[in-house]
Amino acid sequence: MRTLFVVFIVSLFQLCAVAGQTDPNPGQTATAPPELAEATTLSRDALKLYDGKKYDAALPLAKRAVELRQKALGPDHELLASSLNNVARIYLAMEKFDDAESFYKRSLVILEKKFGTESKYLLNTLESLALTRFAQRNNDDAEKLYFRALAVSEKASGPEHLDTARVLGLLGTFYERTNTPAKAAEYYKRSLAIKEKALGPNNPDLAETLDNCACALKLDDKLDEAKQYQERASQIRTSKIDTVTQPQGVLQGSAILKWHPSYPSKATGGGKVVVEVTVDECGIVINARALSASGSEELKSAAVSAALKWRFTRTKLGGRPVKVIGSITFNFK
Repeated sequence: MRTLFVVFIVSLFQLCAVAGQTDPNPGQTATAPPELAEATTLSRDALKLYDGKKYDAALPLAKRAVELRQKALGPDHELLASSLNNVARIYLAMEKFDDAESFYKRSLVILEKKFGTESKYLLNTLESLALTRFAQRNNDDAEKLYFRALAVSEKASGPEHLDTARVLGLLGTFYERTNTPAKAAEYYKRSLAIKEKALGPNNPDLAETLDNCACALKLDDKLDEAKQYQERASQIRTSKIDTVTQPQGVLQGSAILKWHPSYPSKATGGGKVVVEVTVDECGIVINARALSASGSEELKSAAVSAALKWRFTRTKLGGRPVKVIGSITFNFK
């Protein structure tokens, strides 16, 4: 079963512009040592394996690229920082968070020394390190790193640049997943305002941010305002809303908040209760009913009440959030 932190990583890491990022200043020439050409090939192959979720195969290639670049360029070159980030990214996907942090920190030191502490070239590493700190359950450090990334983007690119909008969106997602929906809505709205100004009010790229605003507002019980954002997102998109049905047991793997029922005082014996749930576009359970039970009516009632408190990651179809029908199994002993 995937943890809250890993599920968060999957969804949030997709927002970070890190996979396959270009080197900040390659600096390779026709007379470059052959080790650099090999390192470039290894890095490219490692990223392809990473994209295919073949992390065990990708890791030794990425590590070998680090060795080659350090040997050819020394310990302080920006290309080495890029290779270190590749290794860290793989460790993060493998849920080896301490190893990921170590490589991200080495990369950050190199980039700070090369480009300064306020360079835009620090952004991806800062965002990824923040994500790693969150995975280590260090929310305070994660929050500080996101704010540092925001300050860097605002100074390097400007407060109305799309890079700044992206970082604001990451902060919104961080606050949403740390159960601070009011703050999440604030940062999503700031991100949306920048995108609206840069892209226009009806650009399809606004739909996801509108969805984010709607979900944060819904979690903050501001349902009328949330509905306005959802309607705008629907107007921008041309495809219709669909509902997806998932096989039994699949939905539970995407849970980010679980509620385990207490054994009812009036119940007798144990049993298993399967509860069918309908999950809305924001990952909130909006309906639940007991499908089957080997126990009493009291167990059914307790299971349904618990299921209504679960939360899930958003399921997307064709890039848009959709409702999901699935099941949760509760075992009472």
